[in-house]
Amino acid sequence: MDGYSLEIPSDWYSYIGYHEVFHSPKSIMESNVEDQKVTITVFIVENVESKINFFKNEIKTNNIFVNTNFEKKIIKTTKYGDALILKYGSIWDSINYTNLYLYYYHKNKIYKLHLKGSNEHYKEFLDQAITIMDSFKVKE
Repeated sequence: MDGYSLEIPSDWYSYIGYHEVFHSPKSIMESNVEDQKVTITVFIVENVESKINFFKNEIKTNNIFVNTNFEKKIIKTTKYGDALILKYGSIWDSINYTNLYLYYYHKNKIYKLHLKGSNEHYKEFLDQAITIMDSFKVKE
């Protein structure tokens, strides 16, 4: 995890997929319900000149492709300045998911934390996922 750190609890595991590191509860892996998974990942967008334009574009793009329950909130007092939270539902392979994005803008980079969980498991792991996301730190 270059450029950032997360505190992953011992009952979660980390793996590489789709060019990023993902984190999921071990109980999901052990129960063999991969299609019902819960994942957290971080994407880094480099050379962002305007967080306002980036945030506006993310809201517009996600709102167009969102299937259900689009919500947004801008937080002005985080450890890295202003942040944006997007939450919405989506459908993938006939499974309903809840997506929660937390965006931090820091030194011309956007750190995009993404929690995705099947609706069946989202609430079960939400508190742990928020704790993991709250542990996010930029390595400087």
